Amino acid sequence: CTRQGEEKLESLFLDDRMEEAAIKDARIVKGAVVCLQSLLVLGMSYGVVMNPDVLERSVSHMREPTDENEILQDPFEWTHESSRRLKYLSATDESMKMAGLQLLAALQRKRSPLGAYEILVRMGAWGKHENLVLLRSGFPLRFTEGEEEAAVQAATSNLHDPDELLNIRQDYRNQKVYTIDGASALEIDDGLSVEVIKDDQEGEGEERRYRYWIHIADADRWAPRNSDLFAAARRRGCSIYLPDGALSMMPTRISTQVMSLNANTDACALSLGVELAMDGSIIDSSIVVAPSRIRVSYRLTYDEVDEMIEDGIAFNEEW
Repeated sequence: CTRQGEEKLESLFLDDRMEEAAIKDARIVKGAVVCLQSLLVLGMSYGVVMNPDVLERSVSHMREPTDENEILQDPFEWTHESSRRLKYLSATDESMKMAGLQLLAALQRKRSPLGAYEILVRMGAWGKHENLVLLRSGFPLRFTEGEEEAAVQAATSNLHDPDELLNIRQDYRNQKVYTIDGASALEIDDGLSVEVIKDDQEGEGEERRYRYWIHIADADRWAPRNSDLFAAARRRGCSIYLPDGALSMMPTRISTQVMSLNANTDACALSLGVELAMDGSIIDSSIVVAPSRIRVSYRLTYDEVDEMIEDGIAFNEEW
């Protein structure tokens, strides 16, 4: 659920009556946690109509070999993996739904996924149009405090650049680099540029040669392998863009700032340059790949580029 939904659920356990119950008998609180988890499991299955075998395969990516004896044995031992395991169980373990069904019966509600969904909406844990497909996907909806702290540390204190020390990071800040993304995009991860290659022996009648560059944000500069940020990104695998927002692969503190190819700002990139033959094929001997430092000149949107192409402007002006 959303952060607001989580805060709503947490508030249930900050109630004075719950604290008093915990002092008298911790099993009351533990039972409440189990019921809540069971309601979430039951509610997430709302709208799912699948053969059990197909359903098992559809969520198999959430399960790891080590999960069999570890999945939510103690509801109080909650880690960043617990929600993923809970979502896996929602599709594979009918016993996880029993406590929720019993609670719905006691409340005289529909003993069904719809009943669980409705009560979670009424509690404020879920919105009326909660994205259950996203919840069932197992994609982490937010970063842990440790991951956020790692992002802040990387953005402010990570001055160690191995490629710079090895003297292999090239300076391409003299190139005019363009990025093209949606108007609302904050993570700018690729850019384009064209280099005019001047040959010392080039005569006046010779045609100019061009090298076409693709610059990709150098994630390894800020999230090196075996780091906490690398592990967070590997768990997600990609960023997800939805109509009502985006779920980033890395904390925005780093993905939209030092890692992003923002305009008029020096940025680290991995750059690939090629020359093209007359038939459009790549000339193998022309390929250049290098870690680089670039400075984006133009941050364009898709609409702006479409308009430029349609009007035929900005071609001769640049060259």
